Amino acid sequence: RASGTRTDADVALGELAMTAERIAWILAAALMLLGAHAVRAFRWSLLFPRGRAETDQRGLLLSLGIGYAVNSIIPFRLGEIVRGLCAARLRKVRFAEVMATIVAERLSDLFLVTVFVLSLSYSSGDKALPLIAAAYATVFGGFALVAIALRRSPTLRGLLWSAAGILNPRIRLHFLPLGRHLG
Repeated sequence: RASGTRTDADVALGELAMTAERIAWILAAALMLLGAHAVRAFRWSLLFPRGRAETDQRGLLLSLGIGYAVNSIIPFRLGEIVRGLCAARLRKVRFAEVMATIVAERLSDLFLVTVFVLSLSYSSGDKALPLIAAAYATVFGGFALVAIALRRSPTLRGLLWSAAGILNPRIRLHFLPLGRHLG
């Protein structure tokens, strides 16, 4: 055999080596992804009140993974609701508390994306970025105004709970006395 020619065995060994290299990269990416999920679960645990729930980080990590899996299969971010259900069951807290932490987490994400896009729009010459930044700022500002209005207005909170009660009879029955106080 000449020194410059390659046999089928050489090609097969080269493909095997390439596969081993790909496997190493896949394992490295999987470890980094798991680390990022662990950090996110820890960050999420900081949003829960102290002393009112178990401090089980694995439960939050499991809930996060299940939520991601459902998000990849079912549209409309329904995995966030499944994530809340799992976390509420595993941490033995109310579903509403868990969903409040998820909403707070998403609002902080929206705020950080808004800051990022705003800073990018100032440093870039792209004409579309200021419009995107304005849209993000408007959405974030709208959420902030709704949150402030809900915090300050018992009537508005009562209306929100009444609207939620349409979908859940237990909420409707539980907040029936609230409706009497609002009228």
